[in-house]
This record gives sequence, structure tokens and C-alpha cells, in this order.
Amino acid sequence: MAFSQRFVENKGQWDKNVLFKTALPNGNLFAEKKCLTFSFYNPEDITRSHAHHHFTEEKKGHVEGKIRMHAYKIHFLDANDAVITKSNPLPDYENYFIGNDPSRWTNNVRSYEAVLYNDLYPGIDLKLHSSSDFYFKYDFIVHPGAEAEKIKLKYEGHDKIESTSDGGLKITTSLNEVKEIKPVAWQEISGKKILVECRFLVKDPYVAYTFPAGYNPNYTLYIDPILIFSTYTGSTTDNWGFTATFDDNSHVFSGGIVNSSGYPASTGSIQVSNAGQWDVAIIKYNDVGNTRIFATYLGGAYCEMPHSMVADREGNLVVFGTTGSSNFPVTSGAYDTQFGGGTNLVYDNVIQYPNGCDIYVSKISADGTQLLASTFIGGTQNDGMNFRSYYTGFMMHGNDSLYYNYADGARGEVICGKMNEIYVGTTTFSSDFPVTPGAFQTIYSGRQEGVVFKLSPDLDNLMWSSYFGGSMDDAIYSLDIDLGDEVYIAGGTSSSNIPTTGGVYQPLSQGGSTDGFVAHISSNGGTLIKSTYFGSVAYDQAYFVRTDRFRNIYITGQTKAPGSTFVINAAYNTPNSGQFIAKFPNDLSYPIWSTVFGTGIGRPNISITAFAVDFCNRIYLSGWGREWADSDGYTWASIQGTKNMYVTNPGAQQSVTDGQDFYLMVMADDASQIEYATFFGELHDQDPSGYYYCGHDHVDGGTSRFDKRGNIYQSICASCGVGCNTFPTFPNPGAWSNVNGGIYSPNTWVCNNAVFKFNFEMPLTVADFSVQSVCLGQPVQFTNTSMYSTSYTWYFGDGSTSTDINPTHVYTSPGNYTVSLAAENPSSCNLADSTSKLVIVEDLSLQSNDTSVCENSLVQLFASYGGSGTPTFVWSSNANFTDTLNASTNIPYTAITATHTHTYYIHAQSAICDLLDSVRVTVYPVGVTLSPDTIICAGTTAQIIAANQVPGDVLTYLWSNSSNIVSGQGTSTITVNPGSNATFTVTVTNQHQCSSVETTQVNVDNFQILSGISTNITCFGFCNGMASVSAQGQGQLTYHWSNSATTPSISGLCPDNYTVTVTDDVGCSGTYPAIISQPPLLIA
Repeated sequence: MAFSQRFVENKGQWDKNVLFKTALPNGNLFAEKKCLTFSFYNPEDITRSHAHHHFTEEKKGHVEGKIRMHAYKIHFLDANDAVITKSNPLPDYENYFIGNDPSRWTNNVRSYEAVLYNDLYPGIDLKLHSSSDFYFKYDFIVHPGAEAEKIKLKYEGHDKIESTSDGGLKITTSLNEVKEIKPVAWQEISGKKILVECRFLVKDPYVAYTFPAGYNPNYTLYIDPILIFSTYTGSTTDNWGFTATFDDNSHVFSGGIVNSSGYPASTGSIQVSNAGQWDVAIIKYNDVGNTRIFATYLGGAYCEMPHSMVADREGNLVVFGTTGSSNFPVTSGAYDTQFGGGTNLVYDNVIQYPNGCDIYVSKISADGTQLLASTFIGGTQNDGMNFRSYYTGFMMHGNDSLYYNYADGARGEVICGKMNEIYVGTTTFSSDFPVTPGAFQTIYSGRQEGVVFKLSPDLDNLMWSSYFGGSMDDAIYSLDIDLGDEVYIAGGTSSSNIPTTGGVYQPLSQGGSTDGFVAHISSNGGTLIKSTYFGSVAYDQAYFVRTDRFRNIYITGQTKAPGSTFVINAAYNTPNSGQFIAKFPNDLSYPIWSTVFGTGIGRPNISITAFAVDFCNRIYLSGWGREWADSDGYTWASIQGTKNMYVTNPGAQQSVTDGQDFYLMVMADDASQIEYATFFGELHDQDPSGYYYCGHDHVDGGTSRFDKRGNIYQSICASCGVGCNTFPTFPNPGAWSNVNGGIYSPNTWVCNNAVFKFNFEMPLTVADFSVQSVCLGQPVQFTNTSMYSTSYTWYFGDGSTSTDINPTHVYTSPGNYTVSLAAENPSSCNLADSTSKLVIVEDLSLQSNDTSVCENSLVQLFASYGGSGTPTFVWSSNANFTDTLNASTNIPYTAITATHTHTYYIHAQSAICDLLDSVRVTVYPVGVTLSPDTIICAGTTAQIIAANQVPGDVLTYLWSNSSNIVSGQGTSTITVNPGSNATFTVTVTNQHQCSSVETTQVNVDNFQILSGISTNITCFGFCNGMASVSAQGQGQLTYHWSNSATTPSISGLCPDNYTVTVTDDVGCSGTYPAIISQPPLLIA
């Protein structure tokens, strides 16, 4: 795809203020809600590598101290809370595992070609995007009716801002100048582009736009400033290439380091630590290189390097390297979560380990989104680095020591076993490096030692670990395993007393400055089965070891051995050359054959980066021209490197070289000939800066690999220089990037991590297939990727077989199945081949079925897992999973109280399975409403009704307190006549046998007239009689006398018969008669 500005979204990997980030020359732009933050660094304060930057003599050497930085902001004054949208998403994604806080690790981070601030000012949008020549730019879009004069910008943190004579704008910082060309404004009216005069209105720190001739407010106005970044000094490299590998689907992984600078803590001129600027960058491409699938960044507070990578059988990527960061991302439960450190070390003038370095091993998921496992391993001195500080003086060319080539410090190798166990061969300076009891060498012999160890697939267990070395300097560079899981190591030593065994080719050192060695170790790491030197009276080292299917052992490396010292039984040889290949039987007793190749100049030509043996025992090799022009007095004319090395012509992919290109070679199985050889690289030319620097193709350490199909996957640090852009890419156009992105940063030295995949097209039968592990019940699709094969037999590991080319198979039980494929072709050199791969069938399933229960029942919800991983389970009440019902995501079950019909959701994930399912819990309520509590008068009855609230339910009724029920037992309505306060309970059962118990209270009002008093008239004819009554009842009592009086007592009564009715609040009442009489008339 074409290079363009990438606006990377922030999903937590940066400061919370940041919405998007995009790269600028020597800095970054951070897009925020109401401002843009520009952050720049001074590249001359960053330590610089001879391998990547042109140096004048006065600039050579390590730069100590702080990095000067400068940040400034553009604030949008009085702006709205804009709705910010992104557009044109790029197809790949990025993952960030930075630091040891998993909550800050982010994945599936997307990039976009443009960001739009909608309605930043009323009717005005702001668009951030890339110009046609790939510069960052921003546009204001003023919609009809809006006022462009409302755009007001305030600059913060700059040193000075001023108008230029040509109408532009110049922002000066302590590090650089940012120029904005005179703004171009235009409108499209009647299909024509009409230019509008537009000027900056500058009053430091404020900037606005003015339109001397006005503009038509009825049409959209576009204001189009362009930024140019003019640095005072050149830029450092952006991305260096170290290591490459592949997976079973021939996807390509490229590993390197990137220079990183974060969100500035403040504006203005600031200083930050010189260390911590380099993180590991891993890019995964598809099998044809035209799509970048993802980029993943891995690192901590200081520097990291990747030394070697390999994909396991599940397609996960295992990375081994060194880190100086105590907060390097390690995972919970890992073998070692504590940084051991060591002594201050600066490597290649750039990689700084101020507190020493540890080895790290990390496993990243096949899609790059998960850090599956990650661990430190090391002691209290530096681990993993084949480098001492005094080597800095000969960094570019090395000397006759273990550090002979540029980048030899970052060697070592990681490989995976049949069950995804992880093996590492490397080096340490630690006397307390973790070795396991029973290992073949548990004692540290001094100075620098080789180490070899085996880790469990989940990196939580050190299965075995051993030193290998003598009393001087030793390093393991490579390792391999055979079909019996026995281990082979190779490397270099300056010790005269490394552990060797009897009956081998060279049990003793030959007295050179360094020797190579190769050793055979038992599968449990407890026995050194065989071990031999491979050396001469001069400099020698073995950089790679490989075995064939007959368990023969092959090594390759460098030598300064004179003449034909290492030419044994080999028809093809070039005496006095600097590269050797040797084949041994499994007991290392003698070389079956050995040869040297090169140009006969008495020293090595190439630094070897990849080595393999195919099924026909042909040998594949890759390396780069190790001598540097423009360094240590060498010129392009004086270097040798790949010059004059043999290539097959015609037939070579590239038959010319400038001396520092890659050299790819295939040698016959008996060393009788070189069957194919070619150069590959960017030819030296004068770069636009005036320096002769382009063409320095190299790697910065690490391993690259061949697969058994004859493909090489080679990582390169390419196109170093200003404007260098001629490294060969293919297809062109069509590769993911056919350009070095650094060419868009003017006047900057930039290198880029390139990778190439090259097929030698050697005819051999290769059995191979790709397969994904599955969940139980899913069909397993086997994709046959074998080469030069005519018939196939599959063995699925459960007793089933197939002769289909691309079969499918369904396993009936969970488990680990070893699937084997035998491929045959009677016309190929090896006739047949077989391979085996592990298929993991996991059972991650929902155990609970949809169910029906009575209201308020306790319901258990279950999922289950059959496998060896650590799945997570989330039970939720909603499909968006905004809550978690289970106590822990490690627990597959939960319990809920079912109050109503509801659907509950489960999302369970393992490394293989992803279960998204639901359980519907139907609740059968018993909806009954009872008559409310009531009070009745003594001796009366009450009716209690149980009203069904669930239409269609068929209910049965059982009432309690039957002795007080007059009628209706067993129905919804009863009549009761309790003599005192009574409780009545009904148990209602529906047709689903769900019951509900409801209760009501019937109280009895025991109203009564307690007493009454009548007082007769005193004299005949008087009306002075009195009557009163006393009663008890509920609440307020009311009185109604027959004479209409309403009080308890009445007076002034004439003789008569009176009655009073007393009623309480319930309505219960009683009557009392009062007879008032008078005495007879007295007649005198």
C-alpha cells in the first residue's frame, strides 16, 4: 500500500488526553479534544550507531546524558465540544505490550487516514490528514453561513511565532522551526474552484485568519495550511531489522526495534533520559507480502532487542531477546517476574542498559492481540548479550574474539519442540544464572558462559537449564532438536577447557584466538552426550547447527584457518576462505565432509544469519557482506564482503554486488557443488545528502530462518541514508510498502526494517499441512501444503485415516491428537516425507439448558471446560456483558434467584475456543391478590377473595383457620366469622406446581355499651333531667340521641323516653334507653 500519514487511535496505550497519534520528522503529533500537541526531540542527543548513520569523525562515539525535547500546543480557543470521527481505516492493526501493567496493554488498535473534528466551531470542521506528498496537514472546512473569523488559535510552549515575508507562519522552538506556508483558501462555486485571499493574523501567541476581499458565505470555504518541519540536525534511524521467521501458513514475521517517544509531560523545552528509547517492533505479513496483518510493540522503560523468533505449532510467536527494563511486560505466574539486572552496558552506541540486562522470552498470540506468556530469566549480572564494553572500540568490524562481526552481540536462538516447549541457547555473565539440579553443567566456570535451557509452553516452568563453557569466554549461538527431543548446540569459545567427550573430532582446543564447538545433549538436559571443538590455530566460530532426518549434524561458521584446513571430502571448496560448512555423524567422531567457501582472501566475507538442511540434505545459507564502507578507514573500493563471491549465472536473482549485500546459497548434499547462489540487496549509490552511504544492507543481530520448502525469511536493516529507497521489493507495485518511509522526512538519515521471502525452488517432496486446533464438535479442516507430492496418507491420531488431499475430520472427544501426514512422490530425490502436528481439541461448552422454574427459585448456571489452558468465563444479565454475575472469571458457574423470565449470557474464552451462548430461564409466577386486612363487628361475617392475576392459570386453594370459615374452603372466595382477631392464609398452587402463600388478617371489633345513667327531674314541671352513656369501640365514637343530641351526656331533659345509638369508626353500634321521669305535682 502507499505510504500515508497514519492516525493511530488511543485505546489506553498513551496518556488519556490523547485521541490519536501520528509520526512527524523527529517527533510526534498528539491529537487531543481541544488542542494539537507537537512533540520533537533532538536526534543528536540520541546515541547514534555507526551502522545506521553517516558519521563525520567529530560525531563518532557515544552521546551521554539527556535528550533535549520540545513540545508545543495549538489550542482551539472558544471551541465547541466537537464530535470527533475517523475515516478510511487501514486494514492492519497494532498491539501494545508496554510496561508491566496489564491494564495498559492494548490490542486491535486501528489506524486511520483522516480524523475529523465535526463542528469544532459553529458550522466549522477541522480535518487532519496527509497531503498528496505525504506531509501532515490540517484543513478548516467552513460550511455555508458559518463565520471563519471565529477560528482562534493559541500557541503554548513555543519560543516565538511570527509572520514571514511570503505570508507564511514560522514557529520557533529550542530544537527546530515549523513553517506553515501562506494559507490557501478556496470555494467551489458553479463547478469551479475559486481562490479566496487568506492571510494569517498573528499576535503572539494568538493566530487567526483574515480575508481581505471577503468570501461568499453561501458556499463552503476551505482553509488549507501546509506544515513543513525543518530540523536543525538530521534524524536517527526509525526502525532497525534483527530477526525473521514464519508460521505454518507461510506468514512472515519480522522483528526489529523502533525509536519511541511518548506524550510530553509539559510544553516548552524539556529533557528526558537518554535510555529507554527503543522498543521491540514485530510485524506480521501475509504469505505474499502485500498485506501487513498487524504490528505489535513490546517493551519497558529502557531498551530492548529481539535476538530470535520462532512460531509454535499454534502459530503463536515466541520472541527471545534482552531487556534493560525492570518493568518489561511479564505475565502473572511466569517463571521469573523479577528483573535481575547487571552492570551498565551500552551496545552499538545506542542500546542502553544502565542497570544491566536480562533475557526475556515472550509468547504473543497468532493474531498479535494477546501477550500469552512472558518471563525474565537471568542472574545478577548481564545475561543474553555477547558483548563487553571494550568491544565498542571495534564495534563495526569486530576482532578475533567472540565479537567478530557487527551485531554479533545480539546472537542466540530460540526454537520450539513438538509440544511447543521452548528452547533457548545464549550466553550469560552471571554466576547465579538459574540452572537446574542434575543439569550436565551446574557450575559457572568464569567470565562469560554459554547457557541452554528449556521452558514450558506457558513459560511458567524452567524444565531444565545448564551452563556450557570453560574458564574464558563462551557463547551459544544456535541450537536444534532431533525427533527424539535431544538437543544440539553450537557456538564460539576462547576457553581451552570447555566440556568435551571422548571419541570426538577435536576433544582439545587447537590454540586459536577462538574456536567453534558443537555438542549433543540428552533430552532432559542431564547428560552431555558428545561435545567437540571445531577450530584451528586461527580465529573460528560456529554460528549455526542443524540436524537432518538421519540425525547427522551440520554446522556453519567463520574461520581464518589457512589453506585447506577445513576441506575434507568436499569437491567444492575455495581454500583460504572465511566461511565453513561441516557435516558430522551423530557421534561427532569425524567430519563426513567439510568445506570452506568465499573468495580466498584469508578472512570471512559474510556474517551468517540463517542456515538449514532440507530433506534431501541440501544446505541453505544466508549472510550479509560484513565489511563496512565509510567506517574505520574503509571505502567502497577497499571493502571485500560479498564482492567476487560465486553466484550462479545465468540464474542468479541478482548477479552484481557492491560488497555489502546479502548472499544466498544452496550447497549440494555432499558438498560437491553450489547448486544456486545469488546476491540480494540495495546497490551502493550516492544518496541525496552528498554522502556515499546507501547500500549498507545488514542486520542488527538476531536469526532469520529457512523453512523446509526452501523459502528464506530474512530480516534486513535496509536503505540507511538520506532518501535511500532502492532496496529491491517485490511485487513492485504491490508489496505492503515499496518505499522507505524515511524518504518523506527531508534531510534525515533513516533506516527501515525490510524483510524478504525467497524461494530456491529445489525439487524435493515436502510433507506439510496447516491446521487449527478446534473446539469439540467443530470439523477440523486440514490444508495440505506439501510440495512435489503425488499421494497422501493422513493419520488423525484417533484411529481414523484418510487419503484425501485436504480432508476434514470431526473428533468425538476432547484431547491432544498427534496428526501425521505421509506424502510420496517416486520421482523426487527423497521419495517420501512425513510430518506430524498437534491438534488440540478443547471442550468449552454450556452445560445449563433453557429451564422453567417457579418464582424466586435458585438457579445454577454452568459452563464446562475440557482442556489444558486457563479459560475465562463471564456470566452476564445482558448481551452487552456490562455486568458479571460469577464471583470470578476463573469460575465457570454462577447462581441467580429467578424473579422473572430472563435470558442470561455466557462468554467463555480459551486460547482455542470462544463460546458465546445464552440460557433462558422462564419463571412461572403465581400471581394472587388477597382481600386486604379488615375489621368486622362481633358476630358478623367477612368475605375474603384470592384474585388470580395470571390469566390462564388454573389454581387450587387451601385455606388455613378452617374452624372460622363458614363457607368456600377450596375456592377463591371464603366467608369467615371469627369470634376474635384471626389470620387467614391461603396456599395457591398453579398447574406448574408452583405455589404462593398469601395472608390476610380479620380483626373483630368487640364494640359494647358499658353503662348508662339517667337522672330524673327534681320538681314537677321542671326540665332538668340528665342522661349519659359510656361505650367502647374502634376509633372515634359517635352518638345520636333521639332528641338529636350528639354528645355522650345530655341535660335539661323534660320527662320522656330517650334513646341513644353509639357507633364506632368500624360501624359497629349499640343502643341505650334512658327514661326521664318527674315527681307528681304537689297540691298544697
